[in-house]
Amino acid sequence: MNEKIITFKHFKSLVEYFKGKLSGKANNNHTHDDRYYTEAEMNAKLAGKSDSGHSHSAASQSAAGLMSAADKAKLDGITTGANKYTHPATSGNKHIPSGGASGQILRWGSDGTAVWGADNNTTYSNMGAATASAAGKTGLVPAPAAGAQGKYLRGDGTWQTPPNTTYSAATQSANGLMSAADKKKLDGIATGANKYTHPATSGNKHIPSGGASGQILRWGSDGTAVWGADNNTTYSNMGAATASAAGKTGLVPAPAAGAQGKYLRGDGTWQTPPNTTYSAATQSANGLMSAADKKKLDGLKSSGDSYSLVISDKSSGTSQVASLGASTFSNNPNTDFNEIAPNAAIGGGSIAIKKMYLNLVKNGTTVVSSIPLSVTDTSATITVSSGSIL
Repeated sequence: MNEKIITFKHFKSLVEYFKGKLSGKANNNHTHDDRYYTEAEMNAKLAGKSDSGHSHSAASQSAAGLMSAADKAKLDGITTGANKYTHPATSGNKHIPSGGASGQILRWGSDGTAVWGADNNTTYSNMGAATASAAGKTGLVPAPAAGAQGKYLRGDGTWQTPPNTTYSAATQSANGLMSAADKKKLDGIATGANKYTHPATSGNKHIPSGGASGQILRWGSDGTAVWGADNNTTYSNMGAATASAAGKTGLVPAPAAGAQGKYLRGDGTWQTPPNTTYSAATQSANGLMSAADKKKLDGLKSSGDSYSLVISDKSSGTSQVASLGASTFSNNPNTDFNEIAPNAAIGGGSIAIKKMYLNLVKNGTTVVSSIPLSVTDTSATITVSSGSIL
């Protein structure tokens, strides 16, 4: 009999081994309580379930079922997240054509299409310099020398330092850059602004500020208005005049319908004025001058005519009593006649005359005759007491 000696190390390993096997196992005195079903309960749970030997049909496009091996192979050949994509063939979506050869480039073939073709020779020499009389030529930029990093290519094909174009701020006497202060000032000026000073003379002054509701502008001085209260300009109708009292200023009373041909009278009523139509004047009644009297009057106004007043005891003819002598009148004999006051002696005042006539003689011809006169002998004067030369 072969006997093996178990060392402590082996014993410890066996202990760990059995601890692992017994881990999670129940004690020998445990109970199951209600964690197991009775036969009746198990039959009720299994009722309606398929037998263990049942089978399913493969799924189709119209009926659910088990996945077929063919569908599984197809599914395995599809990348996760794949979709049914068709690449567009329109302009902008076409691919780089296959084929071509080394040294070729893609050239335009048609809209959105490129074709492989030979590359043209694009080898250039340096630019040709310009002179005062000849233009330069297109070419490569000449290589700047070391230390020319701050220089610029000039039109003559050389690298040069440009003239100094540094400017100071502009002043009123020298051109220059716009200063920040001038820029701020310019930004504050409206486009199209000018240096305008509004005149303050009469006719150009503004409406004054201030004032209050209900006020009006009143004359203050020449071309100046000031705010002030509005006077009450409400008027009542005019006050009528009477024989003993004057009327009062007021509004014209409204004429009634049908009074369109009437006139406002001083008593404040609308009336038809009295008839002021006149007939021709006579020796006993005032009136309008007749055409005949006008013609007679025009015959007495000739300039330079010689008129004589002749006193006679007859209605016409040469005087047999006394003569006032010839008198020459001016352009208006009518006025001169009104001023005549004969003062002539009549026979030394010794002749008693009961009735006399005044005749007007023009240029030797009697034009107005038989104007009756009354004679007063006591004063030795002749006075016209009735009648009219016209």
